[in-house]
Amino acid sequence: MNYYNLPLARLTIGTVSLSQFAWVCKVPSSAITQVIDGERIEIAETVWRGRVCRYLTPEQQCLALAFWDRHNVRHRKPARNNDGQSNPKRPLYQI
Repeated sequence: MNYYNLPLARLTIGTVSLSQFAWVCKVPSSAITQVIDGERIEIAETVWRGRVCRYLTPEQQCLALAFWDRHNVRHRKPARNNDGQSNPKRPLYQI
């Protein structure tokens, strides 16, 4: 049994971990959990083996990029997805 993907069992397809999303967008992980003007990015959390695992669903990824644009946070926008097409409504990549 592959225990690595067990926490993802309840999350939607295209969900990525918080650290992977931060790495792809070239921002520190703290930029995702940071509160700016009373707003914060919603994060999907699961508990597995006593640890809290944080993920961003495809919708949350789009909302995070819009949040950073609104608050002038420097980040890199992902240019292409797995299929080679540029589409902001699709997830960055699938695990």
